[in-house]
Amino acid sequence: MIMFSAFANTFTFWLYGNLYTYFALWIGLWSGIGIYIFLSIIGAVIKKYKRPSIVVFFLGAVIALSSIVVPLVNTQHLITANK
Repeated sequence: MIMFSAFANTFTFWLYGNLYTYFALWIGLWSGIGIYIFLSIIGAVIKKYKRPSIVVFFLGAVIALSSIVVPLVNTQHLITANK
């Protein structure tokens, strides 16, 4: 569902001429590199410790970090927008 939604949003932006193609390709390139590096590291860690549950710990850490950072950033934006 997320892939379909992301594709539909990208297509809509492209259709209305609001998609910055070079910027999207730039972000896509660096995202792909980051995904490759992360998967390589995770593969090595799982192979070393023989524990596939490490992926769950990484996912939990990302969710915990985002639950702290997102409200802080949004609060900061709300404070600066109301000045």
